[in-house]
Amino acid sequence: MHTFYPGHIISFIGFVCWSTYTIFSCARAIDKFVHTGICALMTLIFLLVCSMIGIPWWYAPLGALAVGIWKEFKDLFNPKKRLFDWWDLIADLAGISVIVWIYVFSFIYSGFPT
Repeated sequence: MHTFYPGHIISFIGFVCWSTYTIFSCARAIDKFVHTGICALMTLIFLLVCSMIGIPWWYAPLGALAVGIWKEFKDLFNPKKRLFDWWDLIADLAGISVIVWIYVFSFIYSGFPT
């Protein structure tokens, strides 16, 4: 079983602050930022849950991606939107990948997660 360090949460907070500072001006960018932040937060929560119940860490990004895909299909079948936005999925993948990179590379000195 792997250990979840406080540095993961600190890194995530730093990512959120940096992203807010750099892309706060455009409404479309804010939508993508929200997708990125929500998927990053979901991945972080799923990583915590995976760590607590002892399942492999790589289930967390798959779960967050599944939620992002589900949300886009929900938008597609919404009569008011009728849109499957691929750019939203790319923003979701960006948030997931940032947390996964932070998580995996945080184990360089302490051993790779199982």
